[in-house]
Amino acid sequence: LGQFLALTGARLDGAECLWAGIATHYIPSERLSETKARIVDDPANLSAILEEMGETPEAARLAGNEERISRHFASDDFETILASLESDDSEWAAKELETLRGKSPQTCKVALRQLADSSRLDSFADNMAMEYRIASRVLVRPDFAEGVRAVIVDKTNDPQW
Repeated sequence: LGQFLALTGARLDGAECLWAGIATHYIPSERLSETKARIVDDPANLSAILEEMGETPEAARLAGNEERISRHFASDDFETILASLESDDSEWAAKELETLRGKSPQTCKVALRQLADSSRLDSFADNMAMEYRIASRVLVRPDFAEGVRAVIVDKTNDPQW
């Protein structure tokens, strides 16, 4: 799932965060202010407040594609992921393949490497240091300037990687 999110830029909603195990509770947005206020008033009772204010969300959209995501995004090799998607004639795979073809191949490869390397780091601070090093280098690479040109300057959405 992490590789899918990193490569496609897909975003998770609350139901998907709960489904993916990133969140422990689902609180509808209209109940957030009340939930926060109750936690501030009684922080020792955090678990009970979350249980009381939480709800069961609608089904996570990504859950229906869990098997495909697991199968196609299992590799840490970008070309293998592309080939896997190309071998699937589903509409979903075609959509994800189109998304990936619009991304900088260099950036996708860096993201996959970063995910692999991050599992060997000891702390959040180490991960943030790696993130900073990567970001500072990516900014001076030609793909970054090309992406800015295609998306922001010319607004043609046709980067030439």
